[in-house]
Amino acid sequence: MASKSSSDKSSAQLLRFERFKKRQSDVKWGPDYETAIRAVKGEAPPGSSPGTLPATRLGRFIHAMSWPEKVAASLALYADPFELHDQHVFYPTAKQHPLAYHPLYLDRPWPFTEGTFALAEKLDVLQLHPMAMRYGQTTASSASSDSEGTWEIGSWIGDLLLYLKDESGTPYLVFWDVKQKTDDHGRPGGDPVKRLSAIEVARAKARSVVCAAYAEQLGSRIVDFNLGKIPPSLATTLVCLCRASAAEIDLPTTAMADLVLAYQDGVGAGTPPREIAKRIVSSSKDLHYAKSLFEVAVWQRKVRVDLNQPVIWNRPLLPERKDVLTEFSYLFSR
Repeated sequence: MASKSSSDKSSAQLLRFERFKKRQSDVKWGPDYETAIRAVKGEAPPGSSPGTLPATRLGRFIHAMSWPEKVAASLALYADPFELHDQHVFYPTAKQHPLAYHPLYLDRPWPFTEGTFALAEKLDVLQLHPMAMRYGQTTASSASSDSEGTWEIGSWIGDLLLYLKDESGTPYLVFWDVKQKTDDHGRPGGDPVKRLSAIEVARAKARSVVCAAYAEQLGSRIVDFNLGKIPPSLATTLVCLCRASAAEIDLPTTAMADLVLAYQDGVGAGTPPREIAKRIVSSSKDLHYAKSLFEVAVWQRKVRVDLNQPVIWNRPLLPERKDVLTEFSYLFSR
């Protein structure tokens, strides 16, 4: 008979699995998309630093569980993907390519994945796939049963799934696996005890192998995003600009157009954007909006500045030395 601690742990796992299914059984888009895990207490992993970032063009917020995920999400959004799925499910059962469910692309011949459960069996790591015991019960979704109850299939959760277009306009997927540093990929996270646990190490390796096979079946790949490769100043600038990107700007259309042109002309000219804005608007309220417009224009790549330096309202604008999206193009390529 199961101990109380085992039963409680399984009950908690089952609740998580059911939440994943409820939110992600159907592939959703834009403001309708629901993350499998929300950046809130009770869902975010213990010891994490959860938070959200605005994705204005998607009409919702991105949920991140750590500083590396916040930086990764900010860089992904800066590239302006036509969709971004955060905290997404790797489906355990057979599923067609996500874009097969997109209203603009559903008529294309998209591939299928067998799902992580079948792939784990093929790769001889099925015993390491997420599952939880439903004690004393039998359900239609059970993977197997024994005298104590049935095993319910769970899901691995991915960090970011980017939906991009190539030069010809053809859509494609790129999965991002987000870690602090290169050596963290394929290894368990969490506290030191968990990171050194033999079973947790085995589970992390199994997840890595299975999810790579999953992505390959969809004609995609999993890219290792390492925070250590992003200069700290750039990371901070991207997150700050992302957070500022949802600001409401109550200025006349003509004033906004004039301001953006003036900011563009001011790059490298030695004049702070605040002084540039004061030539066009005068009230403190309008200056506040002009500051927000400046940050949004930089975020939207209308004003190209050096993002490796803090983008500050009362300091001169330094010209872009290298396009960030070119520098990190390997993260976005097919």
